Amino acid sequence: MDVRFVEKATSREVMHEHGWSDELPRKGDVIQLAPGEKWVVAEVDWLFAEDDGTHEDVPLRQAVVLLEPYHAGSAGPSTTGKVLCECGHAEDMHTPIRCAGKGNTCECTGFRPVSGG
Repeated sequence: MDVRFVEKATSREVMHEHGWSDELPRKGDVIQLAPGEKWVVAEVDWLFAEDDGTHEDVPLRQAVVLLEPYHAGSAGPSTTGKVLCECGHAEDMHTPIRCAGKGNTCECTGFRPVSGG
């Protein structure tokens, strides 16, 4: 599947991935597309293949992930006023051994506060 990452405010394509096989990011996730470049997922839109008239599942052809710039401490309504980890998720989403962000798939292994935030 193709995944396009687009800046919501300007409609500028930030990245286009072909053959994406990972789980799609969800609204509110903080993602890093390039070193030092973090974004907040504002919305995810799906484009499906043309319907051939069958009643089977229609395959997902492309996803468009709308992004907003990430600013430490303001990753969206769910984290406003909360202390954030370097992974972008709030402190209360962390257990002593891992983070429950991204539907329990965040790779963070422990809470590390964003420096200066």
